[in-house]
Amino acid sequence: MVSLALYLHRLKTIRCQTKLTISSSHRVVTGEIFPLKVRAKSLSMTTASNWLLNWAIAYSTPYLVNYGPGDANLQSKIFFIWGGCCFICIAFVYFIIYETKGLTLEQVDELYAEVSDARQSVGWVPTTTFREIQEGEKKGVEPAGVETTQDV
Repeated sequence: MVSLALYLHRLKTIRCQTKLTISSSHRVVTGEIFPLKVRAKSLSMTTASNWLLNWAIAYSTPYLVNYGPGDANLQSKIFFIWGGCCFICIAFVYFIIYETKGLTLEQVDELYAEVSDARQSVGWVPTTTFREIQEGEKKGVEPAGVETTQDV
């Protein structure tokens, strides 16, 4: 019983350490980067993959850290694995994640349609602002870029 409690405490500690880093950012990023049509499914898939990877890390870490026969005996050298993963995450964010600060979800979709490189997204300016979209809805006018068909 004591060994089970220690094992669960170790899993909780590892999970807390992971949650303080980049693991929870998938909810923020995927909440903005996917088009409206597939956003719910994409969030489900990223959350499920996050849970699966958290389980894999929690399951493999005792094997990697422990000393003894049948264990990897990395002990404190495990830092190089986790540190390498952090550098990969930094490169991923720099090269892949677009800057969407201050944009509406519709403007984010426009950003992805117009900008092909994430590093160029910082200077991107939307063609319509959120205020123009709101004012158009109040006046009953169609927002810019929306085509309407009329019966002839």
